[in-house]
Amino acid sequence: MKNNYSSIRNINKTAATIKQFFITIVLIASAGFNNAFGTVSITAPTLTINTCAPFPSAPTMLGSIIITENSIGDISNSGTLVLSAPPNFEFTNMGTYTFIGSRDIGSLAPVLTSPTTITLTINLAVGTSYLDKITISGIMVRAINGASGPANITRKISVPFMQL
Repeated sequence: MKNNYSSIRNINKTAATIKQFFITIVLIASAGFNNAFGTVSITAPTLTINTCAPFPSAPTMLGSIIITENSIGDISNSGTLVLSAPPNFEFTNMGTYTFIGSRDIGSLAPVLTSPTTITLTINLAVGTSYLDKITISGIMVRAINGASGPANITRKISVPFMQL
């Protein structure tokens, strides 16, 4: 019986570590987005993960990420935004990407380029005359191994197309 309690305690500790890891990812990713985009506002996603199963964990949906332009011209050119999963995690789908029509953004082209990378190409249709908003929702992530501690979803931006 003692070994069973020890196993349950280890599973609960692993679940708590994974939950803390994802919350940390969300908070750090939000801070990173704010630094990269300057005056755009980022609504951070929410995530709760509960796992008692062995790895890989079941996919868990991130809450919506909303990028809102605060000043006209904050998103000033077409470009790409690349999101990379931290070590020991992967994306299982790229989610959905929407924008407000009849504004500056003409199209969004998301691609799950690998299990650890999502690439979003943003194409402007016209100049920079309107305030734009991009909503990213439904991204599914899963742990493929035990988390070794907090980590970050990293991002890269091609040519500075969002104002700093």
